[in-house]
Amino acid sequence: MSNIERLTKAGILTDPGVAELVEKLSEKQLDFFIKSKNKPLILQKIHFKSFQPKIEIKTDMEKRKSIQDFINILNSRFSLLQRILMSKSKDSNLVSIKSASEGNISIIGLIKTISENNGIFRTELEDQTGTIKASVPKNLPGKFERFFLDEVVQISGRFSSGVLYAEKIEWPDIQLTEYKKPDTTSTVFICFSSSIITLPEKADSCNIIISNQPVQATFQQAITITNTSAAKINGINLLFYMENVKETTDKFSITEKEFILECLKRRHFLKEPCLQSGIIEEQPDYFIFQTQTPFTDSYRGTMIIGLPKETFCLLDFVDRSAEFGTI
Repeated sequence: MSNIERLTKAGILTDPGVAELVEKLSEKQLDFFIKSKNKPLILQKIHFKSFQPKIEIKTDMEKRKSIQDFINILNSRFSLLQRILMSKSKDSNLVSIKSASEGNISIIGLIKTISENNGIFRTELEDQTGTIKASVPKNLPGKFERFFLDEVVQISGRFSSGVLYAEKIEWPDIQLTEYKKPDTTSTVFICFSSSIITLPEKADSCNIIISNQPVQATFQQAITITNTSAAKINGINLLFYMENVKETTDKFSITEKEFILECLKRRHFLKEPCLQSGIIEEQPDYFIFQTQTPFTDSYRGTMIIGLPKETFCLLDFVDRSAEFGTI
């Protein structure tokens, strides 16, 4: 039986323009279309992008050539978060630190120092024009009740005698967006493991394999990631964070989900100093996080996937479904 006949039997018609390509498909490539949950009605040229996805990877392992390179990166990250906050701000009293004057003002700056006394944070904010002292009630940052060195925030309040008395805090939160739907069938196999991975049979239904360990893929595109990595697959943004956060969640008495939401809200990974440890530069469509138990959630259009080690996730870009299993 020819490949076209097998597709027809499975309810998939073939565009005459791709007949030659279809007959060259391997058995596993053919099964990918036949067994796909979102199989096409008519197999066209665009569907062959499933086997040649456009992939960009950015990891936390990039080498810095010099101290100046490092400084430039920190300045660039600060400027990015500053622009995000400025674009979101509707405060007519927003000024640079150098231009601060008595009365109601709003400042966007980097948390340079932090101390706490009697339920009040004493901080020093810094921007490109100077520094300013701020006094912030402990409950103002929200449930987390804390700041991190080097994080970028907008503080609004009353400026008097050289001190900004905070009344409101805003973070460079991700924006509310609609999810991006791919133009072709895309199912991704994702797993975090402590050892070399033997792919289960379910991986045959995926066209992309993403793991922190090398894998022997058959027809799929295989991607190896590090602790903190960002991937763009056919224009869809994925963010991976594989560090164990139990120590942090225990320390601050928050859940794993709350930890993830704080990361997206503040655009960093709650590690000091924040700019040096890395920020969330581009809003992810999917945030895949190492957790103790598997789960899915959503925040402002970003799908959150909690993925324990030695567990895999079959992620379908078309309907945003996630299926979990053990390796």
